[in-house]
Amino acid sequence: MNMKPKLWIFFCTFLITSFSFAQFDDSKGIKTLEGKVRDNYELFLKDPERAFPEIDELMNEAIENKNKEVELNLLSRISWYYINKDLPKAIEFSQQLEVKAKEYGDVFYEAVAHQILSNIYTRSELPDKALKEFEITIKLLSKAENNSNKQEIIHAKVNAFICANDAYKLKAMNREAANMLLLANQEINSFEDQNAKQYFLRANYTNLGGVFLNLDIDSAEYYINKSFQLSEKNRSEDAIQFNNYIILGDVNIERKNFSQAILNYQKAEKLIPMVNPSMENQGLVFEKLADVYKKTDSLEKANYYMHKWKDVRFDLEKNKNQSLHKIIDDKMLEEKNYSIYIIIGSAIILLIMIALLFRSRKKNKLLLKQEKASEEYLERNTNLKISDEETLSQLVQMAKNNDQAFMPAFHAAFPDFLGKLQSIHSQIVPSEVEFCAFMKLNLSTKDIARYKSIEPKSAQNKKYRIRKKLNIPDDTDIYFWFSTF
Repeated sequence: MNMKPKLWIFFCTFLITSFSFAQFDDSKGIKTLEGKVRDNYELFLKDPERAFPEIDELMNEAIENKNKEVELNLLSRISWYYINKDLPKAIEFSQQLEVKAKEYGDVFYEAVAHQILSNIYTRSELPDKALKEFEITIKLLSKAENNSNKQEIIHAKVNAFICANDAYKLKAMNREAANMLLLANQEINSFEDQNAKQYFLRANYTNLGGVFLNLDIDSAEYYINKSFQLSEKNRSEDAIQFNNYIILGDVNIERKNFSQAILNYQKAEKLIPMVNPSMENQGLVFEKLADVYKKTDSLEKANYYMHKWKDVRFDLEKNKNQSLHKIIDDKMLEEKNYSIYIIIGSAIILLIMIALLFRSRKKNKLLLKQEKASEEYLERNTNLKISDEETLSQLVQMAKNNDQAFMPAFHAAFPDFLGKLQSIHSQIVPSEVEFCAFMKLNLSTKDIARYKSIEPKSAQNKKYRIRKKLNIPDDTDIYFWFSTF
């Protein structure tokens, strides 16, 4: 069965904070910092890419004014932004948030930091770690209840329960997942803001409908109809409705009511221009329509939607390569026959090549010497000093499988590692951090090359660049250096 697209709710952790901020300084008639943060929040919901660049200026103003609450609020917002884009950065800012929250004695935002980590682990398909962070989050939120805004606590719990639901779904524990969403519903009913209450109830009923597809079809239909009722009350035709139609279509498929399934999938199709879902979700609608028409022997319509689905897939691939084609086309347009410049350029290139050849030979001799020293060190030091042998074994296996979840798991095992690297070189990039992690685990050059499907020479050059960035002396073995790091 095709599952519905996930409806993630990321902004509830700072929703109430944004609502509770004062908008204007009445004595001067100008917008306060808190008002600007609220405006940024509103823009974040509509257009994160436009809102995100504003955060630096807001953060500087918050630090200058020693406004700790706004500073923590913005750190949480940055962390959420990076979850969909750059998990190492999301981890980095969530760790910054936790450190600052502890420094300021703010238990609520300490809980938010763990909540973000729970979300990261869920996205990385590490449900056990996600649920462990969930437990920490709930404990901290309970501890914060006496000192924080009650509505902030409620919103944070909602987000924590929704994230725990996704973790349980990864473990195929659908009943537990449904229980998490039911707990979220209890908290949502405590919202003071009626508009927010209606919106999140609609969204969560949709989530419940999706979970109950795997438990009880009647319950799935019940919750989708609950979401529909709130949608009709608010006259909403949005992404929630889009998901509702898809899930209700899946319910109809299970009941062999193919004509009603077609009707619901077509309603989702009609919403595409209005809600602008991702191309993947558009393709999902076309794929489902193609499947159901095939089941009803409507081969002409099945082929029509199959072609639409293939067109979407083609566009997805086309978008990936579009910028490359533009570069090639622009280069062809700019080609000129400047022979004199070519001659001069060729002479300069020849001189540069001679210099580079001399430098390359010198570098290769150094690399061979360093590689030999590393091999001897690894032969003498086969065991990495770490208290949890099982964690080490899991990390090595994840590296061997080139598992995308490797870095989040590594950061969990070595929480200070990234911060130490950035304290030496703030511009170190994620691929270099990953190589450093491999060396921290005593993986040899040949192993790294094999796991990453690259040439050993490329791995050696990467290690050489890292050595330069981290100011590791030429006569110090790089593995020894990381063992003391």
